[in-house]
Amino acid sequence: MSKIIIVSNRLPIKIQKNKNSYDFINSSGGVATGMDSIHSKNETLWIGWPGIALDELNDEILKDLNQFLEAKNFKAVNLNKEEIKDFYYGLSNKSLWPLFHYFIEYSVFDKSNWDSYQKVNDKFAQCIIENYNEGDLIWIH
Repeated sequence: MSKIIIVSNRLPIKIQKNKNSYDFINSSGGVATGMDSIHSKNETLWIGWPGIALDELNDEILKDLNQFLEAKNFKAVNLNKEEIKDFYYGLSNKSLWPLFHYFIEYSVFDKSNWDSYQKVNDKFAQCIIENYNEGDLIWIH
């Protein structure tokens, strides 16, 4: 049976660190709210970054996170701290967001951010390829 593969830069979850543990909770707003009805009522897989550098998590927390993601039909694209800084906070937020929201004068372009953006996009593409079956519909935000 075919499925809808939803791809966004962030999964619709928040990961909150407590003293000795992490809480995994659904987030709202933006793409999360807009796509929730499709994700909850159809055969779907949502691919994206879970919002934390996975190299910060120990094996036990990583196991808990993966169980949470699997139960929600989410698939994480793992990013390290440097990729998050250059891809997410760098090119995505400092270049693309202002550019596509008519704030061109606020766009900042940095070669290392662009290099990281390409590398991270390759990770997303690989994750899509690994989870795609013939007949699936891919929706990329």
